[in-house]
Amino acid sequence: MSVKPCRECGDLLPLARFPRHRSSADGRTTRCLACTAARRKRARDPARERERRLWRAYGITGEDYRTMGAAQGWRCLVCGDRPPIGGRLVVDHDHVSGLPRGLLHSTCNAALGLLADNPAVLEAAAVYLSRTADLRAQVHG
Repeated sequence: MSVKPCRECGDLLPLARFPRHRSSADGRTTRCLACTAARRKRARDPARERERRLWRAYGITGEDYRTMGAAQGWRCLVCGDRPPIGGRLVVDHDHVSGLPRGLLHSTCNAALGLLADNPAVLEAAAVYLSRTADLRAQVHG
């Protein structure tokens, strides 16, 4: 079994513990798998990753997200509240067209999804809640 030292940590490891690299003499990189993963993690840019995620999932840029947020006053379009400190609004999208509809709290977005984005079901839920609120008022009246 062939071994070699990792350029970063200096450990002497089997070749299988190094990522493959076609153009190197032994077919492996100079850094072990653990050091390669740690290096990639350190180099990761959260803002850039968010941009990529927005584009991949919804076809919008970070600038589009900020424009949408500013247009709605950085408030959830369902409940009207601001996100909690350190939190952010999530992109709600139409599941048929894939187009973004607006920015919501994650819980409001999940509620719409659980109700299958169906306005009739949402209205029925609102009627149900109103009826139970009326019953509660009569009981505790």
